[in-house]
Amino acid sequence: MYRSSLKIKWVGKTCVSCSLLFMTFMLLSLPAFSAEGRTPVFLYGTNINQPGKYILTRNLTLAAGGPAGVFINVSDVDLDLNGFTIDANNGGTGVVVNPFADHVRIHNGIIGPMMAGGVSCALCVDVVGPNTQVTVENIKCFDFSSYGIKYTTVTDGAIRRTEIRDGDGPGISWGGSAAGAIENCAIQSVTTGIEFVNATNGQIVDNQISVTEADGISIKSSRGVLVSENTVDSAGQYGIVLVTSFTVKLFDNVVTSSTSHGIYLNPGSSDNLILNNISARNGKIGIPPFSDGLLIQGGRNLVDRNLLTGNSNYGLHFSGGASACRNTFGRNTARGNNGGVCPIGGGLTPPDSCDETSQAICGIAQTNSSYGDNLIAPLQ
Repeated sequence: MYRSSLKIKWVGKTCVSCSLLFMTFMLLSLPAFSAEGRTPVFLYGTNINQPGKYILTRNLTLAAGGPAGVFINVSDVDLDLNGFTIDANNGGTGVVVNPFADHVRIHNGIIGPMMAGGVSCALCVDVVGPNTQVTVENIKCFDFSSYGIKYTTVTDGAIRRTEIRDGDGPGISWGGSAAGAIENCAIQSVTTGIEFVNATNGQIVDNQISVTEADGISIKSSRGVLVSENTVDSAGQYGIVLVTSFTVKLFDNVVTSSTSHGIYLNPGSSDNLILNNISARNGKIGIPPFSDGLLIQGGRNLVDRNLLTGNSNYGLHFSGGASACRNTFGRNTARGNNGGVCPIGGGLTPPDSCDETSQAICGIAQTNSSYGDNLIAPLQ
């Protein structure tokens, strides 16, 4: 019978043979990973400077003052966290993707303190930008002080099937995106759930966002973005907000229990399609701020087949003076809302809906127009 000659030797409370055991295990593991074409990563602060496939083989814990768990400095890298945790405590960052490191994939692991009540990391993943085709998927990111996942000027990237929670900053912040996708993510207890800034031709699809301090989904200075089949519950400010954004399609989203308006288009947002959304029970009756299901202050938007019920102010509300003209709305349902007297009227009936524009404000040919059967009167 084979018997190992290696014995565990303790000096006081110190295992003097444990480091040898660990190094022996790592050396024995290297051929297996090499046969699979993957390079083991087992040290915090690892710099990846060669293309290839990499895999974590243990949890990584931030040393005092260490900046990040893994730095990716080159293109064509696949980093498999292998179910392990990068404990980027004391203000560190889990993974940094440096500029011009393109075609990168980070997946299958956890970034955040390993101990309950541990000191927060700064960011889980920081893609510094500019970059192309960076994908983060199947990651759990929690307890951060700055951002969950931050993309800066990333083209044709994706964030998918990722859980983000318990942070003092935005869950996902993506600035300068072209053709980016955020899909199937669960985001909870952060400041803003998802923020898209200066984005073109992107999509935010099938995400679940709840209990945010500020907005659930914020689209700013963007165009050609699809926002579809998301659920937003208990946003601290707006459920979904468009700020100075154009040709955005809001389709089939469900927004409930926002502190302010469920869906809000600011005066600079025009030429958008708002279709088949549910915006209900936003705001608290009799308690400011009085919240609309759908507030539109921009112009030339098409508003069709939305269900707007039980909000503390109007269900459908056009406001903002001359900027809120030339909108078209049809086949919407607004019932059980609690708005007050509509200052102008515009053909919509309070307390369920209100159009504050008029021919005097918009001009005869540019007032908001209705088609189909809008069920917006309280007796319908």
